[in-house]
Amino acid sequence: MTITAAQTGWLLTVLIGLGLFLLGLYWFLDWFRASVPTQEPLPYAPQNLLFTPAESRFLGVLDQVLDRRFLIFGKVRLADVIKPTPGLNGSAYFSAFNRIACKHLDFVICHAHNQTIIGAIELDDSSHNRPDRQARDRFVDGALAAAGVPILHVKVQRHYAPERLRAELKTVLGLAT
Repeated sequence: MTITAAQTGWLLTVLIGLGLFLLGLYWFLDWFRASVPTQEPLPYAPQNLLFTPAESRFLGVLDQVLDRRFLIFGKVRLADVIKPTPGLNGSAYFSAFNRIACKHLDFVICHAHNQTIIGAIELDDSSHNRPDRQARDRFVDGALAAAGVPILHVKVQRHYAPERLRAELKTVLGLAT
């Protein structure tokens, strides 16, 4: 028995169709299996406080100094404040994005009426004396400067002078408080 070209084409079409169907079925079953909740407990516990005691003290003074024209956001992801320069190719874009994706700023100040970003504040405790933190701070400061976003560094203190903080906010972030 000889197989004609038409039969060969039909057989090849059926085999390719069957292969694609099986591949689709495999992907569907894999997705379905991944979407079914597992019975094992997930390894997470609550964070009881959003801010450290030092951050909380500073936030209280910052809240006193700023009026209702401004909003204060805490623990903001750097990638939510700046982004890689438009026009980068895929590899360069993802490399730049990955450098900012997991870094956070202590506080970000925005206009209350439209939430535009005015600037960032980093509260510097003793950990900022470590070489790895200094390198991180240099990168963050440089990235923010490149994007035109001012940053104010404030040393952690037991007590903050509201007038001094108000003057620093005016000088560094341009806030008329």
